[in-house]
Amino acid sequence: LSLLQTLSVDSGVSDICWDDAGRYLVVTKFDYTFEIYNLNRISQQLELISDTQTTFGGTRKPQVKWFLDGHHFVVSGKNFSDGNDVNIYNFSGMPLQQVSEINLNYGIAAWATKWHPTKNYLAVGGSAPTDGKELKVYKFDENKTLTLLHGCNIDCGIILSIDWSPDGNLLAAGLQSPTNDHEVQIYRFNKQNSLCLTTSANYGDRVYSVAWSPDGNNLAVGGYIPSDGAELHIYAINEQDY
Repeated sequence: LSLLQTLSVDSGVSDICWDDAGRYLVVTKFDYTFEIYNLNRISQQLELISDTQTTFGGTRKPQVKWFLDGHHFVVSGKNFSDGNDVNIYNFSGMPLQQVSEINLNYGIAAWATKWHPTKNYLAVGGSAPTDGKELKVYKFDENKTLTLLHGCNIDCGIILSIDWSPDGNLLAAGLQSPTNDHEVQIYRFNKQNSLCLTTSANYGDRVYSVAWSPDGNNLAVGGYIPSDGAELHIYAINEQDY
């Protein structure tokens, strides 16, 4: 690794995410603000874009994810100053525009979001939802609003991480304190736009991160206090899981 640049960020960084073209980097911070940087292709240095420093308020660790069109990104968390779990912004240079502010009614937090790799769907996971459905998939429509396609109750305290498989057919979830003690769960997302649990595994106390390999054959899992003492697990996905 060769260090190219260091930047001071007041209050600390809670999450970072590049757009697919590698032009812009959104940085969310623990003071419940975010800012956007541009990558200078000549100097290979990040430059803060003025007038993109935005305050959204909140009391939980905010996360950010870019939409596949490269123009929209979602910031999720809880107790934002506007009372919503999810805020969606449009940015393709200037100006920065908030296009949606949505309360998905997660009582504690919307801890994880992930855009579908090929469709305009957004998966959301969190804790203490008022409708009892911790895992949900929404459609992001032409009116820049989220419409619920499917939600499921997975009998757990918290969903901490989610990730779509590269083909978008499977959704992996990392949990804390599920009633069945299976902190790793994989759901099939079928043609009826519904989620069906296809396989699961015990990890230990909690799973903070799940990530599919580019070919979709393996799932990497990382977390805290694993039952076997190994914090990093790699799972092979079997044909029957599809």
